[in-house]
Amino acid sequence: MNINIRIISKSEELPQMECQNFFHSTDMFKIIEQTPHHHPYMIIASRADGSIAAHMFACIRQRGSLIPPYLFSQGRIYGEGEYDEDINKDEVFSLMLEAITKMFRRKLCLYTEFSNISQKMFGYRHFKRNGYFPIPWQEVHNSLHSMTPEKRLSLKMRNRLQRIKDVDIMTKEVETEEKPVVKKDLSIVAYNAGTIAVVGNTKPYKEDLKSMGGYYVSSTSWGPAWVFREKKRNALQ
Repeated sequence: MNINIRIISKSEELPQMECQNFFHSTDMFKIIEQTPHHHPYMIIASRADGSIAAHMFACIRQRGSLIPPYLFSQGRIYGEGEYDEDINKDEVFSLMLEAITKMFRRKLCLYTEFSNISQKMFGYRHFKRNGYFPIPWQEVHNSLHSMTPEKRLSLKMRNRLQRIKDVDIMTKEVETEEKPVVKKDLSIVAYNAGTIAVVGNTKPYKEDLKSMGGYYVSSTSWGPAWVFREKKRNALQ
């Protein structure tokens, strides 16, 4: 397979791409580009004819403090990227991983964190060859019955939210009347914590699933899937 890897660091140089996963999208790139102390990178795998076979978003975050004094850079990648269905995902991922790892080292990143890999052992040998190692991750779920969410926030976080309100930035959930799209040849399964996946023959319903806020994951335990937040279950059924 003749695949060329390039890394783009400016949004105006990004090519036209079909992005199904927000965490690897051009929108995410542009958001991080405008975020202080963050530097975005899009790793693009192209075929010999120039068409894009896969892409993966990464960023470098600069972290520091005056008291106590410290300064370091951290590489961050959420998931393994997006891939066309007709390519060898494992092979292309190994090429992109090697390229971004070398760049992170040139940028003197103290460490690089990968998370939310779609399959437990995906890319294990490639991670190991590039010097990565697994770290067990623990999720903690707190009950909201004894205390309101606002009271659980730290003083630093409450002050940050207040500053956001002071400049008239507000967020709200958009509610729409959505028609069920899950058909007989599709199923809903539990995915990660707080998310569900629509699996089966999803290709004919791609646009419907995308319009409902799902993001495409090319490789899961059930094959290709569209992932949604758990609260979308009723709308999908």
